[in-house]
Amino acid sequence: MSSIILNYWQQQPQGVLGLMLDYDGTLTPIVSQPEQAHLTQTQHDLLVRLCRLPNIRVAIVSGRSVEQLRGFLGPGFQGEALLLCGLHGGEIYALETGAYLLSATNNEHTAAAELFRQRLLARLESNLSQAPGWLPPGLLVEDKAQSVALHYRLANPTIKEQAVSIFYDCFNAQPTLSTHFRVQPGKEVLELVPQSYSKASAVGFLYNHWCVNGQATLKPCFIGDDLTDEDAFLAVHSYQGLSVCVGKTLAETHAKHTLANVQAVYEALSALTGN
Repeated sequence: MSSIILNYWQQQPQGVLGLMLDYDGTLTPIVSQPEQAHLTQTQHDLLVRLCRLPNIRVAIVSGRSVEQLRGFLGPGFQGEALLLCGLHGGEIYALETGAYLLSATNNEHTAAAELFRQRLLARLESNLSQAPGWLPPGLLVEDKAQSVALHYRLANPTIKEQAVSIFYDCFNAQPTLSTHFRVQPGKEVLELVPQSYSKASAVGFLYNHWCVNGQATLKPCFIGDDLTDEDAFLAVHSYQGLSVCVGKTLAETHAKHTLANVQAVYEALSALTGN
């Protein structure tokens, strides 16, 4: 299966391949601590080679913020032709120019997300903690400015169930919140996300951005692994593109193809470089 992307591209070899890659679970394995999701040197070097190929465009499309992604990638990517789509497409940054193509600067979203975060923490602490300012082991509330994520991968089953229930209770307790935000489930995470932010919108933005110079032969490919990637798979289908889900069967996803794990992703990407 390592040739799946190469085969798709070679159907129209003069075309430009638009690679849209999720980060966690796709370019890096899912890790117990979100802040530890770093690339290996080998993975780093392969992505740099892809960014430098003349007929390939590369973007990372993630629920993480652009700032977080830049931190994970490090200075070795600075100036490379790589686009970072953070917050599920809410912000898009070009490492090549150091400029935002799309910026998440909605102050109302920031204020609403912060209020939700404060209420969520208060409920978690009052229902599950033993002392103010303390959360049970395995729970993490992440502030992304425009969004809020509750990670519960390391919590015990009882705490997980209660924490998830509290998250939804906090969301439903603010009837107006659903006008501008949605709850986005993921792998052992729940996130409050602005309604207008989606990986599907990121796919559309990237497709149009890469086609701006009349590249009508752009061949888009989205690779992801999570529930947050399902709308991106559907979006890429609308452009007759390739969709690849990592770690699932075809019965579990809208994607048309699957790869077993992160290693298989890099094998497929490596085939594009001739290795």
